[in-house]
Amino acid sequence: MVVNLVSGEEVFRSRTSAWDTQLGAQAQWGSSDDELFFNRMAPDWQPYGVKVDIARKTEFALDGPIYVVSPDGRTALSPDLVRIWLIQPGYGVIVPSSELTEPVGAPDNDGLFATDTLSGTTRLAVSMREIYDAFPDEFRSVDLNRGGFYGFHAKWSPDGRRIMFLVRWKDRLARKGHSRNWIITMRDDFSDLRIALTPERWAGGHHPNWCPDSEHIVMNLVFPTRKALMPKVERLVDRAARKFRIPFYRSPYPLRFAMFRYDGSQMRPISTSHIGSGHPTWHEELQAVLSDAYPWEPVTAGDGTSPIRLVSSRTDTEETIVRVRTMPEFMGSRREWRIDPHPAWSRQLDTIVFNGFAHGKRAVYVADLRSRLASASSRV
Repeated sequence: MVVNLVSGEEVFRSRTSAWDTQLGAQAQWGSSDDELFFNRMAPDWQPYGVKVDIARKTEFALDGPIYVVSPDGRTALSPDLVRIWLIQPGYGVIVPSSELTEPVGAPDNDGLFATDTLSGTTRLAVSMREIYDAFPDEFRSVDLNRGGFYGFHAKWSPDGRRIMFLVRWKDRLARKGHSRNWIITMRDDFSDLRIALTPERWAGGHHPNWCPDSEHIVMNLVFPTRKALMPKVERLVDRAARKFRIPFYRSPYPLRFAMFRYDGSQMRPISTSHIGSGHPTWHEELQAVLSDAYPWEPVTAGDGTSPIRLVSSRTDTEETIVRVRTMPEFMGSRREWRIDPHPAWSRQLDTIVFNGFAHGKRAVYVADLRSRLASASSRV
């Protein structure tokens, strides 16, 4: 559904079966306010993207699915949306279990798919086998007979010149829910593959995002402060705390908001005074991180709400813009029904949009920060 925020008028509405609980049907704008993209489901349980002109009320079907559309609206990227559920419940699309097949090793028919939104044609732009072969030293420890590679997040840089692709390895013999994660980056023509982050450096971290300069990535990473005396015990307590929704802070391994270049260089914490959490994005002019938090993280109030946080690197201060309820009565067996706020800046960088939960229903909220930002700028 598309609503005019000034008049409150409903501009467009459509039903679709191609969705999951965290990112919906991947609805997003194209190159203009008239161009809308989202996914639909074919009768054979294969998702495909559509491009809708909401002004002319026309719809154009694409051959492949959509995870993210380039800033100019010309190219859509996506991993296999059906398989995502096997590695991260709540993302991708919901299909019958009979349609779910695990990948074997590094397949040459799966990876990052690209769709030309003008012609509608889709191709496999970079396969898992290509990524595996490009970094033989990095993947030497991976036994292809024990599991498979999955594609997850795909993200265009703001200028459309680079791509971030999150690749996960799932070992069939490892504990449930465990995976190894690599951040792979490349140019917009799918050349110049780089490893921005390895599983060893990722450990404990989460949620990478491009910075506005299209050169750097911001995410939550662990920066140890001291040697843990009982790390295995702390990990067990951490998992139990999450299961029973009890805030627990593993002090020897604090999360920090971090920044690094697309090739993995220039790694640094943005702030050593404030705990990292949630889904961070970087505001270049403010030199600040906008993020949220999971209800079980130490920066929350412990009442089922999550803060929308603004952490300034320039002043080393933190401000809670608003708290929003995010914990439903039933979280799902693997927490796939949770509500992640996913705060994001508008293209004008003066308004934020985030998810929440009120009166038994999920909702999308908009907060106008123009007066707040003007006040902050005057103090610099």
